[in-house]
Amino acid sequence: MTSLRITLVAALMLSGCAAVDPLSRAPPSSSRPWEGAAPDAGSPQPPALGAPEPDRTYDLVALVDLAQRSNPETRIAWEEARAAAARLGLAEGAYYPALVLLAAGGYTRTEARSPEGPVYTRGWAVTPQLFLAWTLLDFGRRSASSDAALQQLLQANLQFNRRHQQVTYAVERAFYAYDAARAEVEASLATLKSAVSVQRDAEVRLAHGLATRTEVLLAREVRARAEYDVQLTRRRVDDTWSALAEALGISPGARLSVVDLAGLTLPETLGGSVEQAMDRALEHRPDVAALVAQLRGREAEVRQASADFWPTLSLAGSLGLTTGSFLADSRVGQTGPFGYTEPLYGGLLTFSWKLFDGFERKNREREAEALRGQARASLDALQIRSLREVWKAYADVKAARLQYDYAAALLAAAQEAYDAASTSYRAGLGTILDLLAAERELARGRSTLIESRAELLSASAALSFAIGDGGGR
Repeated sequence: MTSLRITLVAALMLSGCAAVDPLSRAPPSSSRPWEGAAPDAGSPQPPALGAPEPDRTYDLVALVDLAQRSNPETRIAWEEARAAAARLGLAEGAYYPALVLLAAGGYTRTEARSPEGPVYTRGWAVTPQLFLAWTLLDFGRRSASSDAALQQLLQANLQFNRRHQQVTYAVERAFYAYDAARAEVEASLATLKSAVSVQRDAEVRLAHGLATRTEVLLAREVRARAEYDVQLTRRRVDDTWSALAEALGISPGARLSVVDLAGLTLPETLGGSVEQAMDRALEHRPDVAALVAQLRGREAEVRQASADFWPTLSLAGSLGLTTGSFLADSRVGQTGPFGYTEPLYGGLLTFSWKLFDGFERKNREREAEALRGQARASLDALQIRSLREVWKAYADVKAARLQYDYAAALLAAAQEAYDAASTSYRAGLGTILDLLAAERELARGRSTLIESRAELLSASAALSFAIGDGGGR
């Protein structure tokens, strides 16, 4: 499958000389998705915390960039990937020998027996030594451990990319809701303006004896409702702004200047069939590729558990010296002082084979095999869920596109009906009830168009997220 090829290629990019800094194989920064190639060796870039610019007007691209730098979720995933890179370094370190320097020094007094009686020696001594331990053959233990750690790092890097896509999608949804709420305020103000005009016309007609007081009261009621709706929509603006600020990773008190999407060109086509979109999801989604990496890591753990049944062959050695001086006391008197410096060295080839451990290794192998089966089933489940998400998002975009077209036609018809009812009422040919009904339908048409526009934009963002295009590589 294509996602498997992605995993294998990325694994090759991650692998290489074990002497490189392990953290260089993690994403270099929390503010950008992982590109799949190991950057130059060196210290990783620290998280670039985003600070909103008060004099800037932010569009959607700038908001996403701000979120990638400010939202703590990206930094959490970044640190998880760096921890996985460090674990890979630990696994690769098993190929190197362990070299330990030990030194002991101090003053001692000891007793020895001789035919003449006890002999006591006392004095200073220093014994520095280097100890070497190096596993030469382990029948695949280290190789399997390194492969598992490599796949875990690849999984963490791909999950880091998916987290960026999640942040991007959250910003898009919150931004579209915020923009729709602001448009609802403008629509409610337009409705209030119409209500004020209707009330004024009714009062003028009442003053000339052409209307009843009931008509004026109905017009006032509609105006009061319109004023209430204005305050309601303004409250929704504050609510949607707080959601957008959370997605950006900033305080709601840091109010930004954000562009109006009224002039944004809406998506016209879906750019392919739903089958093509589903194929792209299996190829592009980082979370699918991450589970492929997890499966490969579980397979490496099975190999490691199987290798534990075999022996190990290691080299052990030491090199050092002991130096000091001492005095000897016995019944015949004191002699010395004596000085000495002697080399200490040794080398051993060790063979170790655990023959029985209470079935510990067998049960560890069974656990690894079960986890491998779980990873395979999780991958299958995610692929099925991904296809369903793409299918649903694709259908939602198609429906939202039609709904927007119908909403635009509805608003045009409602505007025309309101204009006709207003003209008729002013000419004395229509009733206040007809005018108020037309005004109500016009307000509903404005709101429907705003909602359908936001739904179309949100559905398009959901389709991009389901495919794995948004915020990824």
